[in-house]
Amino acid sequence: MIKILKFVQGSLSSSGEIDDKTRLRTDFIEIPAGTQKIQGVPEFVEKFYDKTTKQYLYSEYKGTPVCYVYIYDAQHTFIADFSAINGVDISAYTWAVYMRFTVCIGSPTIYPDDSLETSYYYYFLKNFDFRTEILSWEMDENFRIFNKKCPLVPEKSIYYPYPDALWRMDILSPDIPRHLIFPCFKPFIRHVRQPDYITVHAMHTAQQNFDNNGLAILTPISCTVTENFNADWSVTLEHPRDDNGKWRYLVEFNILKVLGQLFVIRTVTYTHTTVTVFAEHIFYQLNDCWIYPNAEIAGSDGTQILRNILANSTFNPRTNDTIYRFETNSDLTSEGIGVDMELVTANKWRPLKNGTTPLEMILGSDGFTANFGGDLYRNNFYFSINEHMENHLENSFDIRMGLNLKKITKKTETSALCTHFTVYDQFGSALSVFWDVHDGIPHHIVRSQTVDFGENYTETDFNLLGHEAKKYFGLHMQPQISYEVSLEDLRNNPDFSEFSNNPRYNVGDRGRIFDEELNISFDAHITHTVKDGISGQTLEIGFSSTGGFGNMGIEHGN
Repeated sequence: MIKILKFVQGSLSSSGEIDDKTRLRTDFIEIPAGTQKIQGVPEFVEKFYDKTTKQYLYSEYKGTPVCYVYIYDAQHTFIADFSAINGVDISAYTWAVYMRFTVCIGSPTIYPDDSLETSYYYYFLKNFDFRTEILSWEMDENFRIFNKKCPLVPEKSIYYPYPDALWRMDILSPDIPRHLIFPCFKPFIRHVRQPDYITVHAMHTAQQNFDNNGLAILTPISCTVTENFNADWSVTLEHPRDDNGKWRYLVEFNILKVLGQLFVIRTVTYTHTTVTVFAEHIFYQLNDCWIYPNAEIAGSDGTQILRNILANSTFNPRTNDTIYRFETNSDLTSEGIGVDMELVTANKWRPLKNGTTPLEMILGSDGFTANFGGDLYRNNFYFSINEHMENHLENSFDIRMGLNLKKITKKTETSALCTHFTVYDQFGSALSVFWDVHDGIPHHIVRSQTVDFGENYTETDFNLLGHEAKKYFGLHMQPQISYEVSLEDLRNNPDFSEFSNNPRYNVGDRGRIFDEELNISFDAHITHTVKDGISGQTLEIGFSSTGGFGNMGIEHGN
């Protein structure tokens, strides 16, 4: 393409025609977005002529006019200059928005005399072009549309009247090609959500650097994600020993990203054709560090206690170790759960008698959830323990189970049942909790336990005894009735189509179950899910009930 450039005298930092004759230059020219190179071969077609003296400029010099390229940012601030016009590479200057040309006589470099009143100067720039990486449409001097990667329209189709099928460009929208047969293209941007690929990341990946595809996007044969209420959350993934070598990244302690959650590989099993890994949720890295004896674990509410547990946890880090930091929160308070949380921690955990892991302090048999209850919610490096699970749904299901429904498995477990429980302190004082009616059982099932509250416990405190009794009784006071539902089996059952096709089933969601066989209804929450890590579809869910045999009684002993 040939472009005719108009030159005027002026400074290189100014715009417009001003009375500053330090340079002979063009006005600012906008650089198209994505430009990598500026190309063109300058050819001067007339001498530079002064209209006042009627003399040719530089006539006493034998040098050749030289064209320079100057580039500027959006505020017209100078960035760089180039002594050659053809093939100027500006790819490193991504913030360049404008350019201009200037000429002088080279060898030696001579600029216009400030005393001369010069006329306008023109020269042809052959094959002037901005080389870009994008496939943008342009129009040449014969009004033919073209782009850098496609050939020109054949010559026979450019003469008027133009065929209806000839591609042309609207002068007001020069980047949008059109013709008369099809309507004009309408520019639009559609947001396309990238699917949740299953990826594998290096064990030393920085905490803020998991928003990418890591070492590889995996193509597993199968991937199941199993989550249990206040318990394990794991992935089992089987991957072929592929030719691309993705399977080689499936090693211990590397990290999988499945359905948006991170899982640390703990076990790897190889065969001659496949690799199978077992991975735990990143939350379980809290089982890798340690809380040493004599640590002071205390707090007046749930958030303080949990943060105190994390603050007393250590990895004994070496140089270049990768340690992730977790954040936590809780809405549990002494008033809400009916027990003085600070009193419990002061007597049982301050100071801590034996070393333990923070995971044991949170979920163990004498840990946070055992003492204060609550539902554990996990989202990568954040977890909370609230009265009801964070982000859970209420009334998320309403199930009526008939005798003819064979796709739901019900299990009743009584091996750990206790209907009368007594707890003793180290002074021999006792407190009992029990059910006051025996519907459904032939007699009481009796258990007891002695608790040493430590050196801070100097006299019997029935509040603490009652807390310990209710803690044990709450876990064992009723038969464990659970329901396992295979959603794959239910999808073709019209009575359960709405239930089985629900896209969301998460641990902690709550609803109601009507059991016609037992002639009872009760509140329940989802305690178990199995999901397909590839499709995200829920395959199996489990429910657990709450209830008992009547009214609970409490009595003090000696």
